[in-house]
Amino acid sequence: MQSLQEIPTQKDTREAKSFLRIKKKNPDSKSEFIYRYGGNEIELSPKILEMVDFILENISKGKAVSIVPTDQEITTQVAADMLNVSRPYVVKLLEEGKLPYRKVGRHRRIKLRDVQRYDNEMQQTQQNGLDELAKLSQEMGIDY
Repeated sequence: MQSLQEIPTQKDTREAKSFLRIKKKNPDSKSEFIYRYGGNEIELSPKILEMVDFILENISKGKAVSIVPTDQEITTQVAADMLNVSRPYVVKLLEEGKLPYRKVGRHRRIKLRDVQRYDNEMQQTQQNGLDELAKLSQEMGIDY
């Protein structure tokens, strides 16, 4: 699988800033985006518009944006960087079966979507723990 990554030019940055300025001046306007190609017009969905906004916001700041399919396979180091943990910890998660993977020669490859799913599950678990702690502290009359 391929990924698309482009470093924005100064022209790209200017155009993205212009688009965002127009959007901020008209906050109550209905957001719509029509793509014209070969005489056909297609109105893009709100989800696609959200992605376009994300891309333009970053390009306006001169940041490169990567677009990667979720079935893209990544290395254990990339997964560790995404999860903000060590590579050996990711290997442990793989060996414990908490993250599916496949081996390519001696190397392990993990689907991006599986790392994202695991990250979301861990964030939800942490949030549930914090909610429970807050509930218990309220029941005990402990204020922070």
